Amino acid sequence: MKTLTIDRSKWRTGGDDFIEPQKDLGRTMLLNDKGQMCCLGFYSKQLGGLFDDEILNIDAPSTLAERCGYGRMNGDMLRLVKNDFCGEFKTENTSFAEEAIAINDNERIENDVREIEIIQHFKRIGVDVVFTGEYK
Repeated sequence: MKTLTIDRSKWRTGGDDFIEPQKDLGRTMLLNDKGQMCCLGFYSKQLGGLFDDEILNIDAPSTLAERCGYGRMNGDMLRLVKNDFCGEFKTENTSFAEEAIAINDNERIENDVREIEIIQHFKRIGVDVVFTGEYK
């Protein structure tokens, strides 16, 4: 099983309403301009082999594909879908990625609950999640 380490001091959770205590941590992104990452940002770097400049200010895997190309993306986060109207392919977040985003950005749960849900969610794709550090 693969291991993903999430550093709480760099983990940006909750939505973009800038509620306390995270209002000064920047927007929720794979990696924002303040050095904060969502769970999929940690995943992209550690298990996806992507670099900071590739994930900086990207809000979701589907947007990331436009910057890095589909070939650089992990199949757990992104899928190609054929447009029935014009026959061209487009990229969409997988249901795994959508659920990870929903857990990460949920403003109604406490971080201890969020951690448990993230651990359970990533376990479905064979990834053990370990949390380190303290929240800012």
